[in-house]
Amino acid sequence: MAPWRERGVLTLGVDLEDTTMAIRDENSSSEELLRDSRYHRKALASDPHTSQFSTALQPAEKLLRAAQAARQANEDQRADELAVLIRTDYELDERLRTAELDVLKAVDRNRESEVYKAVFPKGLAAITAMRGEEGARAAQAVAVVMRRHLPAVAEAYAAELEKLAAATLQAEQAWKVADAAVQTAFEEERSARRELVKRLRQNEGVLISLFPGKRSLVRTFFRPTRVAAKASAA
Repeated sequence: MAPWRERGVLTLGVDLEDTTMAIRDENSSSEELLRDSRYHRKALASDPHTSQFSTALQPAEKLLRAAQAARQANEDQRADELAVLIRTDYELDERLRTAELDVLKAVDRNRESEVYKAVFPKGLAAITAMRGEEGARAAQAVAVVMRRHLPAVAEAYAAELEKLAAATLQAEQAWKVADAAVQTAFEEERSARRELVKRLRQNEGVLISLFPGKRSLVRTFFRPTRVAAKASAA
C-alpha cells in the first residue's frame, strides 16, 4: 500500500475510508466552499475519464468570489461610516457638556431653575446617553430653547450644536445605507454559495453514475469533510 494511503490523505490525518462525501451547504463559509470546489476541479482534471467536467464549476466559483468581494467591500464601507458616526456623536456630546457649563453659570448653578429645565428638561446626561438621530434631535431642541431663554449663551453655542447635530444625522443615515447594502450583499453571497453547492452535488451525481458501486473512488474527487479522530503521527 502506498505510504500516503497508510498515513491518510496527503498525511493530514484524514483517513480516506473514514471520510464522508457529504457536500457542505450554503451555510458554510465562502472560503470553505471555494476550497472544496478547487479541490474537486483539480481532482476531476487529474483523471482522463472526468477531465471534461473540470471546468463546469468555474462560472459558479467566479460568481461566488465576486459576491464575496462585494460583501467584504460593503462591510468595509459600513465600518467607515460607523467611524464617522461615532466621532460626530462624540463631538456633539462634548459640545453639549461645554454648553451646559455656561447655562449653569447663567442660572447660578441651579439645575432646578425653570430656564435650566427648559434647556435640559431631563438633564444633560439624558441627552448624552442618546445616540444617533435621537441625540441629534435633542441637541437641536436645546439650541432652539437656548436662543429663546439664553440668547448670549446661544450666540456661542446654538449654531455649532445645530451643525454637529446635522452632521450626526447625516452620518447615521450613511451608516444605515451602508448597513442595508451589507445585508443585500450577504444574501447575494449566500445565493452564490447555493449555486456552487448545487453544481457540486450535480457533479457528485454524474460521478456516481459514471462509477457505479465505486463509492470510495467517487469520494476521492471531493475534499475530505471529516478528519479522523486520531491524527497522523507523520
